Amino acid sequence: MRIQYQGYDLESKFKFFDMIDGVYDLETILPSNQKFIWSHQRFNASIENLTKINFRVYSSIPNILYLNSMRFEIMPNVVINICLENMKSANRIFGNLERLHSHPSDTRYLGIMIYSISVDGTDLF
Repeated sequence: MRIQYQGYDLESKFKFFDMIDGVYDLETILPSNQKFIWSHQRFNASIENLTKINFRVYSSIPNILYLNSMRFEIMPNVVINICLENMKSANRIFGNLERLHSHPSDTRYLGIMIYSISVDGTDLF
């Protein structure tokens, strides 16, 4: 799956977010119709001229998420919001999880469930 955003700020500077590596297709939890995507253990995104990126994530196992040089402890069964600010000078986001999530009926290499991503106040999903 590819998650992409392109736009311009008020000063006509091009803004860009492109997450293509390390994410699976959009899925739905029934009966709540909650949408999410699974990440892989490693994922990344290309970015340009973004000020703020928000991720809303969930894991059923305890895990450690590294985003670039930052470390986030993911508690099991708790939805957390991760806000990356002052991203104007960055051009990539690298995500890496310490542990893989395994499910007996799924052969994919699963990381965390991503419930939403927003960039500079625009919800991508």
